[in-house]
Amino acid sequence: MSAFFETNKTEFLYALLVLCGFVLLRFLTNYIYKFLVKKYNKKLGDRASLKLIRRIVNAIWLTMAFMAISSLFFIEFYEKIQNNFKFLLYMALVAIVTIVIASSVNIWFRKKVELKVSLEQDPTVFKFLRYVAVSLVYLIGAMFI
Repeated sequence: MSAFFETNKTEFLYALLVLCGFVLLRFLTNYIYKFLVKKYNKKLGDRASLKLIRRIVNAIWLTMAFMAISSLFFIEFYEKIQNNFKFLLYMALVAIVTIVIASSVNIWFRKKVELKVSLEQDPTVFKFLRYVAVSLVYLIGAMFI
């Protein structure tokens, strides 16, 4: 039994290092999320997009850790999923950029509506344009995927 551990010592250390890196990256992602929520709580209003970005980034970390550990034991499997991972990473990055842009557009239009209301003007056009603009951003993001 000890001969097995001595033979595969570097593989076990590599797997432990990958797991520690995964835990550290998840911790940093959650810490940054909590920091952004605290700092921009009033500006954000709805945190759904920020939660979604956190989930996507955590899924990327999990996939990368899985691929790194699977490369130790299943070389053929690793070669097959490596190309799929590049596509998955591209989709995740497009999704994150789309969510950030859509949230920014939504916040901008919401501020414009609040300004129109404070000036006692009709905000109906901005409310309609807000839904159209956010929908277009998501549609364009989906087209890139």
